[in-house]
Amino acid sequence: MFTINLGPFSGKNAPEIHYHPSIADRILEGTAALCLLSGIGIVCWNYFHTDLLSDYGVYGIFISIVVFALLFGGAYAPVRCINFPVRIGKHNVVKQYILVIKLIRIFNIFLTMFMVAGILSDYYKWAAILKVISLIICVLSIGVYYILAFRYK
Repeated sequence: MFTINLGPFSGKNAPEIHYHPSIADRILEGTAALCLLSGIGIVCWNYFHTDLLSDYGVYGIFISIVVFALLFGGAYAPVRCINFPVRIGKHNVVKQYILVIKLIRIFNIFLTMFMVAGILSDYYKWAAILKVISLIICVLSIGVYYILAFRYK
């Protein structure tokens, strides 16, 4: 069993939550999948129709698929598999769990974008810019998560 480690406080003794993803969650998942699929399309197009992309781009897209799948599955992890940055009780477990799920889904979008842009950044300037922007947004999303987690403790 894996653990999503965001802090020192375990969710093992917290009550189990049955969270059904909202429309916003589905949109975030779809956006992450769209980023991955468009990255696969760009890599396949460049691999088969131009000589710009080397073989490592194909391996990079496979790694992107694995990371996408892990983060996609991590968004459905139960509370007992998450370590939170604040103490978990009956009064805050739902809010903290939803914050973690939203963080994972947002992180999935921008980490997938970062990995796909990393493959293409040697050949396209827009990909290098996208790579930097997605990395900055990844770091900002983690910072915003910790601010909100401590605010709603």
